[in-house]
Amino acid sequence: MIALSLQADRAIWGLRPFGYHLGNVFVHGLNAGLVALAGSMLLRGCGCEARQTRVAALGGGLLFLVLPSHTEAVAWISGRTDVYAAAFFLAALSTYLVGPARGNFVYVVASTSVFAGAAFAHALPPPFRLAPVSVERTLPPRPRSR
Repeated sequence: MIALSLQADRAIWGLRPFGYHLGNVFVHGLNAGLVALAGSMLLRGCGCEARQTRVAALGGGLLFLVLPSHTEAVAWISGRTDVYAAAFFLAALSTYLVGPARGNFVYVVASTSVFAGAAFAHALPPPFRLAPVSVERTLPPRPRSR
């Protein structure tokens, strides 16, 4: 997956590093949005008020965006694996959180597929593999749809 993105960058930008860095920055911005989205869904699942949820989720996304610990993953072209793995993981988590709310099993299957994309982008540490389990244990029980 990373090799495909690098090949696409080479086809578009040639050997100019600006394009490669631009791609990393774009995906990092997408990750910040996904952090805000997942945070919003988690807070809504815990019963927080809508305004508090929006403010906290936006704050979390912005904090993720400017956090200095992500500097190397975004600035280095070789850090693309981390940025893409985070994107796939956050997309899988967001999709997983939407599924039960919509009462549709398709979201769980989609979440599993996107999570596999994260595993192909980078070797995921065990805490990431256990994220859906911890979400299920943390959130209050959801009503079952029929």
